[in-house]
Amino acid sequence: MFRERKILWFTLFDYWFEVDNFINSSPALSILRTNKQLDKKQYSVKICEKTFLTDLSKTETEIFSSFKQKSAKYPIKKAEKIGVEVILALTIETKENFKKFLSDFAKERNIPAFAKDESLEHYDIFNAYSSTKEYLGGIACIFDSNKEIFRYKYGATLYKYSENDLLIWKAMQYAKKNGYHYFDMGGVPVKADSSSQGRYKFKEKFGGELVDFYTYIKVSGPLRILFFLSKIFVYVFFKNDYNNMISFINKYKPIQ
Repeated sequence: MFRERKILWFTLFDYWFEVDNFINSSPALSILRTNKQLDKKQYSVKICEKTFLTDLSKTETEIFSSFKQKSAKYPIKKAEKIGVEVILALTIETKENFKKFLSDFAKERNIPAFAKDESLEHYDIFNAYSSTKEYLGGIACIFDSNKEIFRYKYGATLYKYSENDLLIWKAMQYAKKNGYHYFDMGGVPVKADSSSQGRYKFKEKFGGELVDFYTYIKVSGPLRILFFLSKIFVYVFFKNDYNNMISFINKYKPIQ
């Protein structure tokens, strides 16, 4: 996925998984999110996080058997038993329904959400409904055009019928059916604290392997001066740990 984003007086090139396009890009500021390791000459800063990655070459039975019994398998079976239905959003209206639901949810929980002007074309969105057709929320996944990774990005539900667990499982099944190699749970804190333990445990219970995921930043031109000053700031106030800085920022304004 690629998108251009305006930040103050310059344009940010934002890449997901597109390594070659990032390396060959030439704007003042480019960002790449990928599980690939790059040569140091190809970026200005590397930020490493952890994520749980599920190998979709396994059978569905093997994947499901890796889930934790009480916290994942049981809720999924319960949701299916009481008639929760997960439907892939195929229309603009059903995609926008989730975008609006997530926006309201994010304001209450102070979590990331879609930007107001963000296009939904790069996301597969799954909506959940109760047996009485009540809208329960959904999840949005971002995908690699080379079909290597299908990544969980946003999620918001009413938490009434274990629909959040069923949504993840259905998204995994969809990714496997459509030829993706891995399902990515979307990142977890490198250093889990009390405020992020819930998110860590939710993603851990789906049985994926804990691996590295990288955000690369590349700057050029006059912006290098500002970037050099920002590196000094991170070094002094956050002990040269960008993850600490991001965690600090997220307490006040979640990074999208």
